Amino acid sequence: MMAIKQLDRLKRLDTLIHQGKTGAPDELARRLDLSRSQLYNILDELKDLGAPIEYDRSARSFYYRDTFRIVTVAYVEFITPQGAERIYGGKFVKNIERPRQLDGTTRYL
Repeated sequence: MMAIKQLDRLKRLDTLIHQGKTGAPDELARRLDLSRSQLYNILDELKDLGAPIEYDRSARSFYYRDTFRIVTVAYVEFITPQGAERIYGGKFVKNIERPRQLDGTTRYL
């Protein structure tokens, strides 16, 4: 579920930037449970994708120079063990973690 944590982190980053409440880089990294260098790597990646992110020293916050929004989307599909066998052709099923049942239903995570 690492991807979900990363998507959540991007949503929190976007919200804090829009609210003008990121704080200094060290503070923002702490709030997002990142190191300072990890934070800057993410900011650089976002800038490479066109995010107009800048830092205002007097406001001590990152901001978007132009209108911008990060929209995160996650697609999750639940499959049965039999479905996993069909997808993997029965070949690698023994090597993958057994699906975990949710709430006693037939849905798997």
